[in-house]
Amino acid sequence: MVILAVFALGVFLLPFAFPTPPPIITRFSGTQLFSPNGDGARDRAMFSVRVREPGTLSLIVADPSGAVVRTIADHRPTSRGWLRIPWRGRGDDGAVLPDGDYAVRLRASAPGGKVFSASRRVRIDTTAPRVSGFSVASALRPGQGDVACRTAAALADEGTVTLSARPAAAGDETSPVAALGPRPAKPSQAILWPWEGRSSSGAPAPAGLYLVRLEARDPAQNTVRETRTCWVGHITGRASAAIPRRPVRVALFADGRALPPSTRVRMRLYDRLGAPGAGPSVLGRPVARPVTGRLGRARLRIPATVDPAAVWLVATTPAGSALIALETP
Repeated sequence: MVILAVFALGVFLLPFAFPTPPPIITRFSGTQLFSPNGDGARDRAMFSVRVREPGTLSLIVADPSGAVVRTIADHRPTSRGWLRIPWRGRGDDGAVLPDGDYAVRLRASAPGGKVFSASRRVRIDTTAPRVSGFSVASALRPGQGDVACRTAAALADEGTVTLSARPAAAGDETSPVAALGPRPAKPSQAILWPWEGRSSSGAPAPAGLYLVRLEARDPAQNTVRETRTCWVGHITGRASAAIPRRPVRVALFADGRALPPSTRVRMRLYDRLGAPGAGPSVLGRPVARPVTGRLGRARLRIPATVDPAAVWLVATTPAGSALIALETP
């Protein structure tokens, strides 16, 4: 029994008498996902190595088949401390490697035959998320409610979605008047934005054409942008049928109620380049002279040379501007 007790005590104390030396590399970490596409966002991976004993170090990248596609460092001399090694996603031939998972293998050696090896996974993803749906509907006709722009967006891939609105005349790169997001979006999940035509402060945005932009980002910060148009009028309207040689009159509505006949109105025709929600151009050059007067008495004649289906009528009042499509009998 005494012999067994002494033996057990010896086994217990042996590690303390002859402790296992720490490894020559005490830390190896690195980027797990990046996108070397040159857009300035997550364009490179960074690997960090903490060296306890100076020696040499090799760092290689292998593709899913195990083939070496990049030698980042080969028998590089090291000193004690932190070592940071960047990689821009290129192979030994200088070209950016295809999207996919790669193994980054580290091997270090130090005097006395000491070696260390480890491997980390890194993913290259340079593909922007796919937009599976993006629509913007403007409130142009009476009875469509107070929402100026009804926007719906969906992605085919996981990411985040930001929706924003800017005056079309100012361009797509100006600061947004209003925005939604960024919102996380799973594949096929609908992101809805019923914009009421107000700025971020809650004040009514100036009437006119707006650019509604969708910006989608994936976890690797790949980005895709798409733009639609929306008419923000704060009022809606309808016109009487555009019959040749018969003046057109309009009825205008705000908050579901008809504007009184005494309302001052200015009516003008514009070439119809498109419809809100589609391309960036909706209104073209003015057609004929504008008409100004009281809503109950103002009438607009359609020139004989003008096709009513090829123009927009814009009716502007102190309450807003209505974009009206002319109808023919």
